[in-house]
Amino acid sequence: MMSLFYTGSYQNVTLNLVAHHLILSMVQLHIRLHQICLKKGDYSTVSSLKTHLKSHTLGVLLQTRRLLSPENALSLESTLAQLNGFQLETKRLARLMHALHPQQPKVELSHVLNSLMPLSFLAHKDSRVIVMDSPTAAIDWPLDSVLVERLPSVFHALPTQWVVATRSYLHTWAEQLYPDLQASNPSLSPEWLTAVTAHVLGVRLLGTAYYAEFVVSELVRRDFTTLVKIEPILFEALNFFSTVTSQAVRLHGITETLSEDLKLNAKRNEESEVVDVPALLRVLEKHVLAEDSFTEKHVGYALRLLERLKAGLPVSALQHHDLNEVWDKLHALGLTDESTETPDYKALHEQNAIYQLMEQVGETPVGVREMLLAAWMHRLEEAPDVLSYFNELDEAEVWQAWEAFYRGEEAMQQRFIKSIETAEVHQVLMGQSRRHFRVKTPSANGQASLPQKQSVASKQPSFV
Repeated sequence: MMSLFYTGSYQNVTLNLVAHHLILSMVQLHIRLHQICLKKGDYSTVSSLKTHLKSHTLGVLLQTRRLLSPENALSLESTLAQLNGFQLETKRLARLMHALHPQQPKVELSHVLNSLMPLSFLAHKDSRVIVMDSPTAAIDWPLDSVLVERLPSVFHALPTQWVVATRSYLHTWAEQLYPDLQASNPSLSPEWLTAVTAHVLGVRLLGTAYYAEFVVSELVRRDFTTLVKIEPILFEALNFFSTVTSQAVRLHGITETLSEDLKLNAKRNEESEVVDVPALLRVLEKHVLAEDSFTEKHVGYALRLLERLKAGLPVSALQHHDLNEVWDKLHALGLTDESTETPDYKALHEQNAIYQLMEQVGETPVGVREMLLAAWMHRLEEAPDVLSYFNELDEAEVWQAWEAFYRGEEAMQQRFIKSIETAEVHQVLMGQSRRHFRVKTPSANGQASLPQKQSVASKQPSFV
């Protein structure tokens, strides 16, 4: 059965994507609270947090049901504003939990960022990307060799939101490329061309995963003007690089319809901001290496990983040979029960036939690009179905269903993060890892504990 993501009206899908983002935020809060319960001794504070979180969760679920029901007479903008209002309490609870027990970014997050991003434009040979909850914390590392990305602590364990932690990097890279880019679009302001370039670089490195995160984030923030100006450029880039997915096509259609309904088409056609996209893409092709680029091959791998995610399986590796073909070869060599002759194992070993078949049975590790895209495809297709499931329940059943849902989400996130770690080890053992290191995470006092101490204060990164 096809997901409601493809069959629902554009208003319904839009609201479901925003509501699902809120639901995932609350999932992270429940996971964090469970971790705090295991570590903290202040039971009265934890008990109060638990009561508040339960009340907030039930309130959001029941209010979301009302807002997403066919009887809701509010406009799309008003409904999105009410959904956005729920984020205030979610953020407040997240701050309370972080103050009670600061959460450090996942080691796997550092691996994802440092394996995805070309860092050659930074001066230091041991360049790193590190993630902090606060942009004002002090770090012990030369600033010319590090990029500090900000990611709210509530999303430190949610892999689809890790795409957010590329924004400072992409903007910095776009600034470095500006002298070469200026000739491709001489009429654009430096600020606008840099902003557009940063997003296009994100699509080049991460494909639809970056595109989807951008669209959903702008819908959540209700920044429709930015959405309708940037989204068509990113979709054109996906087409140019042959990395469009069915999920991207659906999001593009939603954005187009939203732009028409909100009468925003004039905003995207302002003469001072019209981008010559093909000229921009040709320049970027000279600067992004093939090994760093998201390609059609990655899309194919991600589609196969999506099936594994839906089946509840790890996504660290894929088998690249058809087992039926391997079985046919075994039969031809006389190695199956149906064979009538005893195989000559000595000859088979001398011909290396056994080892060749063993290699075909094995799996090879996949990269984080494919994993992130599979996770985003799953998230997009799941969103309307999740909300539809809660809407069909009686109020008395909602909390029990929520607990089962969030435990399932937690298990899937843990399985995904474990897959990233497993793939990293697998790549190192097979000699495929391009960049193998682990970055120490910031300490509880907000300072990053890193080698080569040279105390400097970090400046707030630029965000687009």
